[in-house]
Amino acid sequence: MSLFSKPARVISYILTGTGVILFVVNIALGWTLNIALPLVFLVLGCGFFFLVPYWKPRWYWASLFYIPGALLISFGVIFLLNVLTGDWRSWA
Repeated sequence: MSLFSKPARVISYILTGTGVILFVVNIALGWTLNIALPLVFLVLGCGFFFLVPYWKPRWYWASLFYIPGALLISFGVIFLLNVLTGDWRSWA
């Protein structure tokens, strides 16, 4: 059994399920609120955080995955606040 087979399968199911849920939410809201981009960042960031305990026993440097995870989560929160408030000038 390969090292990446089980986590990759679980992550692919999570990403596929998240995509379907976001698609249904956008259809249900009549395409008025597009929260797909912020949620993709948040899900990917959480994925990095959840992979660290799995890989930590095998690789001592696995805790470095916290860095891209924190960046992705912070971008997701910023994008989510911009989408919800409509204040895109905050990036200027």
